[in-house]
Amino acid sequence: IVGRDFLPRGGNMVTKRPLVLQLITSQGQEYAIFGHKPQQRFINYADVRAEIENDTKAIVRDDMGVSSLPINLTIFSPHGNNKYKN
Repeated sequence: IVGRDFLPRGGNMVTKRPLVLQLITSQGQEYAIFGHKPQQRFINYADVRAEIENDTKAIVRDDMGVSSLPINLTIFSPHGNNKYKN
């Protein structure tokens, strides 16, 4: 859907929290903002992946645990659907 590689990967279960993803069409540089860090723009998708992993570890302490607390992520991009233009 997004066309970017930002989800955590691994041999075991790595997606331990729901991800609420909002895609916004905007002009200029593509960037992402997390709900828990609304003032920080992420322009590198490796940093987006790392933030997903770090925020998950902060909430889910053990290796096999899961949480229903979502990670809210908004991606602003000029390559989106015009129906959602910002």
